[in-house]
Amino acid sequence: MINSILISFGIYFITLFLIGMFSSFKKRPQSDQDFFLGGRSLGPIATAIAAQASEMSIWLFLALPGTIYLNGLFESWLAVSLVIFMFLNWQIIAPRLRNQTEALSCITLPSFLAKKTNDTSKTINLIGGLFSLFFLTIYITAGLTGLGYLFKEVFNLNFAIGSAIALIIVLTYTVIGGFLAAAAGNLFQGLFLLSTLIIATICAYWFAPNMHLGLQELSSNLFSKNKRFIDFLIIFFSWGIGYFGQPQILLNFMGIKDPKNLNYAKWIGTAWQITALSAAILIGFMGKFYFPIVENHEMIFVLIVRQIFPTILTGFMFCGIMAATLASMNGQIMAATSSFIEDIFKSIFLNYKNLNLLMLSRITMIIITLIALGLSQIINLSILEIVKFAWSGLGATFGPIILFSLFSNKINRNSVILGMLMGGVITILLPIFYPEKSALIYGFILSSLVISKNIIPKRIP
Repeated sequence: MINSILISFGIYFITLFLIGMFSSFKKRPQSDQDFFLGGRSLGPIATAIAAQASEMSIWLFLALPGTIYLNGLFESWLAVSLVIFMFLNWQIIAPRLRNQTEALSCITLPSFLAKKTNDTSKTINLIGGLFSLFFLTIYITAGLTGLGYLFKEVFNLNFAIGSAIALIIVLTYTVIGGFLAAAAGNLFQGLFLLSTLIIATICAYWFAPNMHLGLQELSSNLFSKNKRFIDFLIIFFSWGIGYFGQPQILLNFMGIKDPKNLNYAKWIGTAWQITALSAAILIGFMGKFYFPIVENHEMIFVLIVRQIFPTILTGFMFCGIMAATLASMNGQIMAATSSFIEDIFKSIFLNYKNLNLLMLSRITMIIITLIALGLSQIINLSILEIVKFAWSGLGATFGPIILFSLFSNKINRNSVILGMLMGGVITILLPIFYPEKSALIYGFILSSLVISKNIIPKRIP
């Protein structure tokens, strides 16, 4: 069995490696600007799939089905929230961010905010860069934790070894080709993981015992009488509003070649997202009919796949999990590296023009990933908890200020600094002292209030 799964993994990794290397050598980056944003040359399909795949991560295969399995279909309102807010991201953020960042020659969110407010002190760059680097590194850690679970479940392998193997594959072509190689790999992985989810869902439904009884429970579970309206609001907003501040997603908007194609990309991406989320939810729901009790609810997808597929196909289904993880990690690694180089390094070392920034970027990428690998060994939290912390941090730190900066000309240096500090600090401290509270909602609201107070002129009596 192990040999058959290894063959599946081998075929998948070789295909991914060849696609990434082909893209790397087709158009090799000539500067750090090319490396991080690919000369703004992405097509609409690549933009759509890369943007969606970079935000789903291993959460789509493990955490979401596991949450549905554990808590019921009421949790699927989370997916509805994600679709709505991601659509708003495409609709109101993407066009403005693409055009304004090009006009200001920016390739990171902090550099955009700094130039938008004419901050020459580099304070915005440093604060934004540090928050971005911190939360993105935690996000990468979540992916590595998921890979650890996968390799332990499939091969009974120490997850540090398994994760290192996967990282070598993905880093090889990303380090060489940068943004465009990552986007090409994510296009393939986004289509692959969607295919595995669809196939797994159809087959799980076909072979599920007493599935006709389960269909009768769908509506009653979705509109649970045991839940309050406030529970619905918390689920709906505790993730969705985070979309406005995710660098790994927004960079794909900034990298599209023609802004006019964003509308086309929006509909492709939305269709992809609805299909993927629906399949993951159904997998979690059907899990109860296969396994009434499990030791680790986040492994329900893995358990169902093992139950219904022959070994060689099981391997390819597991590759879907790998695709979701590596696709998101690609975007996170690129965003973290660009933020370190553009916002932190260039702000501290002003004579950077004499350095080989392209080589430094590649070295930084490797170091960040190794740090995340180390963190995955010591952070004892579930995948969902790690992802939620990182997602909330990025969403509250950058989401409000990005919205204000794109739609208001009154934004200023102080409002940006205070807004980022409020959002970032709240999402770090609140889980420590009040873990039951939604850090994203509190951080987002308080950050917005601080920003508003600093840009709305006071009335003179």
